Amino acid sequence: MDNLIVETKMFNLSTRGTACNILNEEIDYKSKCEYDIRDMIVRDEQVEYIQFSIPFAIIPVSFFTVNESNNQLTVVVNETINTYTFPQGNYNANTFITQFSITLGANYKLSLSSFNNVFTITRTLQDFNFTILGNSSISSVMGFSTDLTGILFNTNYTLTCSRCCNFLPLPRITLRCPELANTQMVGSQTSNDVIITIPNNSKPNGQIYYQNQSNAKLLFRRHELSRFIISLTDDDGNLLNFHGVSSFFTLQFDIYRKFLPKLPSFSNIINSVNSKLLKKYFEENDEYV
Repeated sequence: MDNLIVETKMFNLSTRGTACNILNEEIDYKSKCEYDIRDMIVRDEQVEYIQFSIPFAIIPVSFFTVNESNNQLTVVVNETINTYTFPQGNYNANTFITQFSITLGANYKLSLSSFNNVFTITRTLQDFNFTILGNSSISSVMGFSTDLTGILFNTNYTLTCSRCCNFLPLPRITLRCPELANTQMVGSQTSNDVIITIPNNSKPNGQIYYQNQSNAKLLFRRHELSRFIISLTDDDGNLLNFHGVSSFFTLQFDIYRKFLPKLPSFSNIINSVNSKLLKKYFEENDEYV
């Protein structure tokens, strides 16, 4: 295989509306994009194998810590189920406590332990106890994973979350593409289309700058490629909302072929044509020569 010739193709792509077809229901999400590049990779019997990589990417951290995938709290009072939806945004513990009172109303109070960063919820009405459900999408943010029921303390019902609250930003961005995928994420049920995970090394409203410093490459298992879809998600496959800000990334294909045909120069083509024309002329006019 030492005699193989490598041809490198690089495609600089983005999620700008003029560069792709945005498939999100709301186009400002900019996290599910279709690309149609004619003859991007074509079938060639001389090709031994193709490697694929993403050498460079810029991704905006314009998505929110609390978003549509983790902003609902379900509370049961006297067998009545109420689901409260928190506005999307980047919270810390203090701003979330303020928003908690606005969203749930005056009957509930949220407090934070300065010792272990654990929330306690108090229901100020004494009529009925309450339960928060573990399947609430906001459970990982507030710090619980199972149903929790209040206990009567003095004159109020209170419950304490089982974990510390978590307002850390998304730790990494997952790029998915079924047409390119050749890897999986351990422990994820929605990982057969993952092509790369990029660590979030930026603050909110900043930009993630990624470079493939290890020069990692994946084997491209197809023979051709023109149309494909790239999605940017969290680990669970939820599409991110970039709120109208575009991402930029480069796709690189290293094509290993037995040989690379060399096209003749223009002058050689002209000389060849002239030679054939002259030969034909003399053959047709041989009796006059």
